[in-house]
Amino acid sequence: MGKDDTFIILTVADNQERKNLSGAFESLVMFKERMGPDFKFKWVLVTRPASRIGWKLLDIAVKLNLVEEYVELSRGLEFNKLWSLYAAADAFFLTSKAEGLGMPVMEAMSVGVPVVASDVGAITEHLSDNRGYLIPSEYEFIDPYGNATRHFMDKKQAAHALTLIAGGLGKPKAETRIKKARTYIETRTWDIPVAQLDKAIRSIANVKKPLEEEELTAAII
Repeated sequence: MGKDDTFIILTVADNQERKNLSGAFESLVMFKERMGPDFKFKWVLVTRPASRIGWKLLDIAVKLNLVEEYVELSRGLEFNKLWSLYAAADAFFLTSKAEGLGMPVMEAMSVGVPVVASDVGAITEHLSDNRGYLIPSEYEFIDPYGNATRHFMDKKQAAHALTLIAGGLGKPKAETRIKKARTYIETRTWDIPVAQLDKAIRSIANVKKPLEEEELTAAII
C-alpha cells in the first residue's frame, strides 16, 4: 500500500465494450462495501476517456459513488510513468469480456503485482496454476459481431478476490502466486514466436534454410 495505507488498484484497458469497464465499476462498489467505510483505496484506470464508442466513465463514478476512489489517466503514458503505476499498485484488475494476449496482465505479473482478471482468452493461460486470481463468468452470450462469445465476469467473486488481497488474508498463498507469476513470465520470450514467423515466411517464400536476420527484417517490412 501507499504511505497513507491507501490500497491501489490498477487497470490498463481501452474504453470499449470488450473491456467491460462498467462491470469493473460494479465490482468495486461491492469491494468497497466489503472493506467498510474506514478502508481507503484508489482505482487508477489508464484508458481512453474521450472514446466515442466507450462509457462516460466519470458519470458512472458519480452514479455509483466512487468519485473519491476513481483516478482516470489517458493512455499513451511514457514507459517510466506507466512502470511506476505498476510498481505502486497493490493489485491489477481486468474485467474483459474477451481478450487476446493480455499484455497489461503480463506487465503486472512481471512487476510482482497480484492480478485479478477474467477467465478468458490468453488470461486463462497466464493465470492458471494459481499464478493469479481467475474470475469465472457469471453469464455469457454470443454477440452479433462475428458471433464472438462475450464472458461477463462474476462481480461478486471479483470483489471477493480483491478483498483477499486487500485484507492480507492468505498472505503466504498470495506471495506464492506472485512468485509463480514471475517465473512464468520469465519463460515468455520471443524465441518461439520468432521461430514460428520464420517458418511461415520460409514456407511462403519456398525457402528451406532459416533466414538470416537481415533477410527476416526485409521480409517483415
